Amino acid sequence: MGGQRSSSGREKDKGFVSLEWLVAAGLCLLFFTIFGNIFHYHYGRMIVDMAVEDGVQAGMAVPEDQRAARCEARAHETLREMLGYWADDVHVQCRQVPYSGYFSVRADMKFDLWLLPDSARTLDYHTYRISTEEV
Repeated sequence: MGGQRSSSGREKDKGFVSLEWLVAAGLCLLFFTIFGNIFHYHYGRMIVDMAVEDGVQAGMAVPEDQRAARCEARAHETLREMLGYWADDVHVQCRQVPYSGYFSVRADMKFDLWLLPDSARTLDYHTYRISTEEV
């Protein structure tokens, strides 16, 4: 008896995981994945809104024939700075609407998210033209 160890109940349970614990852990991981996807989608959409606004402001600060090109360039710069490689999933088109007093911007975004497969959105923006006195 001197050389033998008695096995307690805890040593027998070593490595045992209950079914409840596995289900709870799995649901927590799923919840955090869903939350992360929703957060990334809304963050990306917020950045697209900000980039479009930045592009429109930059476009209004240049002569009328250069506005669309400057708007798109500045919007893409902002997207690249804020979204990194996600900026490749956003396409911004700016155009001056002739004789209407509007500047139109269209942003197509498609973020590849795991649990939000329908994350493609087209956002249309219309802004009033700013007069040269205000710029």
